Amino acid sequence: MRLRLQLLLLSLLTLALPWAGCQYIQEVDRALRTGQASALAATAQAIAARLSAEPDLLISGSRSAGLESQLYVHPLSFPLVVDGYTGDWRELALTPRRFRHRDDPAFRAQFSLASDAAYLYLLAEVSTPKLSYHDPGQPELASGDHLVLASGADVGLSRYYVISAEAPGPINVTFRDAQGQIQREHRIRGHWQETDNGYRVELQMPLNLAGDSLALAAVTRDGTPRMLGTLSEEALLAGQAQDPGLLPPVSGKLIYPSKDIEAALAVFAQPGVRLTLTDPLGWELASVGDLNQTAEQQPQVHWLLRHIYRAALPTGELPELPVSRTGLNHHPALINALGGETTRQWHQRGTQRIGAAATMIQQDPAKVSAVEDIMLGAILVEQSSDAMQALTETAFVRLLSIGLGTMVLLILTLLGYASWLSWRIRRLNQSVKNLFDSEGRVGRAQARGSRAPDEIGDLARNYEALHQRLQAYTGYLKTLAAKLSHELRTPLAVVRSSLDNLEHQALPSAAREYTERAQSGVNRLSGLVTAMSEASRVEASIARAEREPLPLDQLLRDMTAAYRDLHRQHRIELEIAPPSTPHAYTQELAPDLIVQLLDKLMDNAVDFCPEGEEIRLTLTRAPNSGDLHLSVANQGPLLPEAMESQLFDSLVSVRPLGQERAHLGLGLHIARLIAHYHSGEVRAANLPDGSGVVFTLILPPLDAIGPESGSQPQKGTPGVDTGV
Repeated sequence: MRLRLQLLLLSLLTLALPWAGCQYIQEVDRALRTGQASALAATAQAIAARLSAEPDLLISGSRSAGLESQLYVHPLSFPLVVDGYTGDWRELALTPRRFRHRDDPAFRAQFSLASDAAYLYLLAEVSTPKLSYHDPGQPELASGDHLVLASGADVGLSRYYVISAEAPGPINVTFRDAQGQIQREHRIRGHWQETDNGYRVELQMPLNLAGDSLALAAVTRDGTPRMLGTLSEEALLAGQAQDPGLLPPVSGKLIYPSKDIEAALAVFAQPGVRLTLTDPLGWELASVGDLNQTAEQQPQVHWLLRHIYRAALPTGELPELPVSRTGLNHHPALINALGGETTRQWHQRGTQRIGAAATMIQQDPAKVSAVEDIMLGAILVEQSSDAMQALTETAFVRLLSIGLGTMVLLILTLLGYASWLSWRIRRLNQSVKNLFDSEGRVGRAQARGSRAPDEIGDLARNYEALHQRLQAYTGYLKTLAAKLSHELRTPLAVVRSSLDNLEHQALPSAAREYTERAQSGVNRLSGLVTAMSEASRVEASIARAEREPLPLDQLLRDMTAAYRDLHRQHRIELEIAPPSTPHAYTQELAPDLIVQLLDKLMDNAVDFCPEGEEIRLTLTRAPNSGDLHLSVANQGPLLPEAMESQLFDSLVSVRPLGQERAHLGLGLHIARLIAHYHSGEVRAANLPDGSGVVFTLILPPLDAIGPESGSQPQKGTPGVDTGV
């Protein structure tokens, strides 16, 4: 992996900055929510202490009636059109009070009540298996399905109204007077509409007629009469009673929001805070304030940043609190408060996070006679976190901007530093590569040092010192062969002359055997010295060589004929590809050097090719590049894989031990020198079929030879830098 990529991946650790910022924002959000909940709890306790001083304001008759017999009346801001349809009621989005018969699940009823300043409105929707209408010919108040509405508006008097219809349309409202006569109540008006599974009744009645004590029930006459609602079973008989004295008192209760309590709560109203007061059973008596109202205009945040902020907050842990408008408040904090526990909690409502605190309102136990009269109700204080969230959103945007800016700056800085560091390393690497030529020898290019006081600078300076030492040592090795051959010739001449003189002396047979061995050793040493100095002579001949147009194909034919006469123990074959032009194989070459190169390649092939096997010379011109390819292939042992690139180095030989001829590995080295002089190269490889070895001389065409390939080798030419 590249250093730049490594540092780039390392720079990704800066992503921890936004993550840490999100964690910080979450902790701040938790702390703010805790503080806000504590403030709401303190507000609730202050309101409860204030209202407990006015118990008459909160005491109602709801505790005298059971929860199942009570109905909540929702306040209206506009009058309803009484036509038997539900269009106006849908706009109110009220949740009706529902009833289901325990023995007949198909018999169901739901009631919704609302009021304005003068009237009480009722919407009753009843599902019954079989709908039957009232028969006017019957003496009963209602002979079919009907509603019973019991009112106790007059003190000491209960009146049961029967609401029926002979067909869809206006309703009939009847009752029995004090003499038991059937009378009509014209102050109650409404419409009866038939539905797919029952009927719907919408009616309107004056508030003074309804009062606070009112019960409602739906009665079906399909088979055994059955009823649903807030009336007791006795009401079913009361609707048919002939004696008004049999009418039971009204047990139902209507719960109205109180304007007086709203006025008392309005003193504590704050922007963005909603105050809700309930009676001991949980019915809402007053509610003031708006959760969507804020004290001041908050700075606007882009919707995308707001979405990111809200995604960073731990909203998943907040319970969702659905909105239900039945009049009976089921808020968990309020339920706990009615149980005597002050509660603070948070919940989710749509996209809003709502903080809530509730506490119980009770009067002084010393002022009440019954324990159950101590509780007056409960106060619920709610506040949206929008205002607080707007501030934290602004802080989050600033933190996100600073974090992202810092992260981008850090990444760019690291990337720039990695690029600069990588550039220095690549420059040092290229400098080290330039120290050696294509054959791996130490060249004349100088290593570039560095004055940087760091590890890379130290490494560059060490490479420079190493290169200087290698150059000095390589220069010594280049002249070693010439020096040795010069220094060894005089001692060898002395030894040879001494041995020659001994041959003319009378020596015992045993001593003469030793002198013959010594003479053989001297001859071998002389051959080695001659071989060591041969490379120097080749360099001198290369320096004096001149090029001329040479038909290489004709030269090969002549040389092949000579090789056949010289090496009769082998089969020497020549293969020349048909030329594309008459002078396709004619090129500017040094004839003596090319002949010497062929001799070296042929001597190498003869040494390794078994007797009777084939040595094949091949001449072709590459169709694409135009290079001349002269190959010498022989049967025999294969080249070691590790030695293919080292065969042409000086003093390298892979010949087996014990050969009579001494070889210093200079033949192929001389062949490479001659090839480099002609801007070519010599390659060695095993034959594809594994039967032997092939050596190939590659000579570029005339137009591909660079300016350095003149009659005299130029400075820096690989062919001249022999390193014998």
